Amino acid sequence: MDSRDRIVWSSQEWGGGKGLLSDGSTLLYPNNIALMSEDFVVTNRNRDEYIVVDRNGDLKYRGKGDFKHPHNCEPIGNGRFILVDSDRNKILEQDTAETILWEYEGGLLWPRDANRLPNGNTLIGDSKNGRVLEVTPDKRIAWVFQVDYFGNFYETNRLVNENTLISDQQHHRIIEVSPEGRIVWEFRNFRKDVPVFERLTNGYFKKRDSEGGPLDWTLMTRFSEGGGRLSWAANPYGKEVPCLEYDRLGALCLQQAVKARPGQIYCAGLSLATEGLDGSACLQVAFKDEWDGLLCDVTQAPKGNMFSGNTPWTQDFLEVTVPNGAVSADVRVFICGIGRLLFSDVRFQAAQ
Repeated sequence: MDSRDRIVWSSQEWGGGKGLLSDGSTLLYPNNIALMSEDFVVTNRNRDEYIVVDRNGDLKYRGKGDFKHPHNCEPIGNGRFILVDSDRNKILEQDTAETILWEYEGGLLWPRDANRLPNGNTLIGDSKNGRVLEVTPDKRIAWVFQVDYFGNFYETNRLVNENTLISDQQHHRIIEVSPEGRIVWEFRNFRKDVPVFERLTNGYFKKRDSEGGPLDWTLMTRFSEGGGRLSWAANPYGKEVPCLEYDRLGALCLQQAVKARPGQIYCAGLSLATEGLDGSACLQVAFKDEWDGLLCDVTQAPKGNMFSGNTPWTQDFLEVTVPNGAVSADVRVFICGIGRLLFSDVRFQAAQ
């Protein structure tokens, strides 16, 4: 894009506007792009690869290896690349012969970024551990910055002044950290674009908004990797109820944000049915702090029973206690995998 927010180049132009590479393949969840001379290195996450490609879509090199769902592959010179094997909690350096030249594990938990520094060390964004590490070639930790909340850091870069720039993804901010570990600058320009209700509303889905969706509910496509939709279907009594339909990797959910008080016990429940679900579906409650950041990873948030296959209409319940630091709860109806989830009568209320 240029300074006037106009798209001046797009990979969708490849292959006559079909987004095809020169070998007929496509990008599938491209997660990172880095410039290498006149070419690009693209981390093609869901094809378990990174590729070198020019602006015209001519494929120069396809990097494969013993990794799954890589993030943020970067060229580091002499035909070598450093990439983040997030699903296997490793950082790998390999060459064009797919030989692993260096790797680091060190208790990583879903790392998202790695950069080779001029001093030969490697800077690692260890997302779900809420830390950034600088690791020496012999795998000693030379520097670490860690927070006491679920930071989920996605990007990190060493600046010329020796400070470290970090994307604090959960708290919607960028922070600059000194070598001593002090936050010396931050930028946060976030507005929550959905309301936080005093109590759950429209849980029976009788009201719809101007676009035909459930009023006061939000379809969260952040997890969806480009697929899925919300539709309406009939329950056994002929009543129209929401239906989440999903067709690929990732997940989709419908959610509503509700105020929550630490220490208070809440009862949550819903009625649901699944159709041909090759995956799982559930009711989930994800707590957030005053900065609208999740208190834990989504996989660790309280949830009800998991349903799959063909499930007849079923009632499900769970009881949760609001943790310290929480100010709100996202009440979520989740589907993960290929199939359909029908649901109604969602409840979330303080226990008596």
